[in-house]
Amino acid sequence: MAVGVDAWGVCSGVLFVFSGLFAFLAVPLVGLSVAQGVWGGAAVFVSFAWGALGQAPLRAPLASLPLSLLALTLLFLGVAGIAGNGAIARRLFALHTLSRSLLADAVIPAGHGLEGDEGGGDGGSGGTTAAAEDANPANHGLYAVDEGGDVGEPPAGARPRRVAAGIASALLVGVFGGSTLVPSKFVAPEFSGLAVLPSFGVGAAAAGLLVCATHVASCACRSKPAGWGGLAAVPAGLASGLVWSLGNICAIYAMGPGQLNYGIAYPIVQCALLVSGLLGICIFHEISDSRAIAVFFSAAAVLVAGAALLGYAGPGGVGLQHGGRI
Repeated sequence: MAVGVDAWGVCSGVLFVFSGLFAFLAVPLVGLSVAQGVWGGAAVFVSFAWGALGQAPLRAPLASLPLSLLALTLLFLGVAGIAGNGAIARRLFALHTLSRSLLADAVIPAGHGLEGDEGGGDGGSGGTTAAAEDANPANHGLYAVDEGGDVGEPPAGARPRRVAAGIASALLVGVFGGSTLVPSKFVAPEFSGLAVLPSFGVGAAAAGLLVCATHVASCACRSKPAGWGGLAAVPAGLASGLVWSLGNICAIYAMGPGQLNYGIAYPIVQCALLVSGLLGICIFHEISDSRAIAVFFSAAAVLVAGAALLGYAGPGGVGLQHGGRI
């Protein structure tokens, strides 16, 4: 394996840093669930477009265009469902409560509630709780986070601008993220496959230093602390970078020696959201509501089905080996 630096590999590293940069900008503006849903869906479509419509090192024939579009739809719905499981569960529960209330008004005399309901068929305390949670802006993802980490409503005039800026930032995450490894497909033969990693690292380090320098200069101009998080943030940052790098190595191998087309491999990478969600449920207990967990696993099944279908029908998919194009 050759050791050196290739300009195309450096470009991949730069794209990765900008993907992370816009993620940090998007989350405080629209919340993690909305941001993840937007950039996950965008990355799916962008990476598929590279594999289906890009230049020769990327492009491969589709086994089936209709099935590929169906697979993309399933992937998008799966990503959105996993990212927004809490909000979706609350909406479904609110509809269930409303339907029971309408049924009670239609068939039960006034003053009498449904059996087991308190308050005359209005959903009882459960409906009140759901309504209170639904009224909380933090539960929708579209909220403001101040510098102390507190959640609050932004000013009425600023809210549409914040949401628009957050959605635009999340879309850029998807564009940059879905294109991260595209330049690596154009490196010189001696730097292909895992040999591109040193070049990738150089690009990421250079872009990261530029972003950090810009941040420090911006804070200095506004007489505000840069807010690095101290030495306590270093181990967590290094561990996160190591885990991500291992995943990146697997993606590069899949599209190199593994001979998986970019338009299949990178959309499947978005299944990482499934893994992070499982960690949130099983390890960190961030999702405890049974309805939200049910939505999560339903969306996960849709996501996995979309990934499997894309592997069959997508660019260079296995469907080409079984009867050709459909």
